[in-house]
Amino acid sequence: MSKYFKIFIGVLIAVFCIMIVNDELRPPEKKVSVTIELGVQDSVNSALAIIAKQRGLFAKHGLRANFKVFESDESSLKALIDNEVQVAFSSTIPFVIESFEHDDLRLLAGTGFTDKAHVVLVKKADERSMPSDLEGQIVGTVNDSAVSIFLRIFIKIHNIPNVKVEYYDEDELVAKFEKGEVDAIAIRAEKYEEMARETEQDLDVFTPDFFRLYGILASKKESVTQKKEALQRFVKALVEAEKFIYRNPVRSKKVIFEYFGVGRKESIAKEWESYRYIISLGESLLLALESAQRLYKEEAKEEKSVRFLPLIDTEILRKEKPYGVTIRQ
Repeated sequence: MSKYFKIFIGVLIAVFCIMIVNDELRPPEKKVSVTIELGVQDSVNSALAIIAKQRGLFAKHGLRANFKVFESDESSLKALIDNEVQVAFSSTIPFVIESFEHDDLRLLAGTGFTDKAHVVLVKKADERSMPSDLEGQIVGTVNDSAVSIFLRIFIKIHNIPNVKVEYYDEDELVAKFEKGEVDAIAIRAEKYEEMARETEQDLDVFTPDFFRLYGILASKKESVTQKKEALQRFVKALVEAEKFIYRNPVRSKKVIFEYFGVGRKESIAKEWESYRYIISLGESLLLALESAQRLYKEEAKEEKSVRFLPLIDTEILRKEKPYGVTIRQ
């Protein structure tokens, strides 16, 4: 090896080392902070966003996520439709129902699922109640909601004849049940836990696991276009939150308990254990949308159909979690 060649190699190594040192000393590029209005439920359905917020993942990606808390999937989605928020945690059935009238809705990702989202309540009798005891009874529920679809399936599976279904808003439904004006009610599991804390009534609870409710992340066509950078950062933070939950289940549970407070620890623990957090866009989610549409059309006597593939935006999630997008468009 010649003397000049050795000198040349030495100079190259020196330049390379200087470049590495300069790169390490260079301050990290600071992202310009952007803001997004986010609709979340007052439950573990929105745990991915809660973990991301409490762990500083939104701030890490230069995002300020302003939480607006709603009681249910339906109310969170309605806030999106009314432009109160730009992205919302909801679930498949409210998305299906609203998509009949709002073709500007967009589904960005599935966020997980639970098999224990809803319950049927009856007042405890001398003997344990059975689903068949609802024959000829008045059962109340909430109209145009996931729980009303659940009740329809519950009645079909148990082959219960002559059930009279009445519809109310949720608070009125609970009041009528407590006054004995309806014999049973189908209701969200979170609302049942709230009732259990506040009432001394003995209740029989049917908690079937035949009904899987998929959580979703929804936005609108306008936001996907105008707030794309904010949504991209938002989904990036959620993907990191998902990883944190699965790598640190005990720490994640502690974060959730601290967020909701000691008074709700027991009910939140039940919800937490029943929910599985998976950010994805897969065929199972599309099948859930199609199945929900079929059931809703039967109940609402709706003739029109919705094509869901044009409402599913895969680009944002594909950039952050390409292996999570398996839906064929």
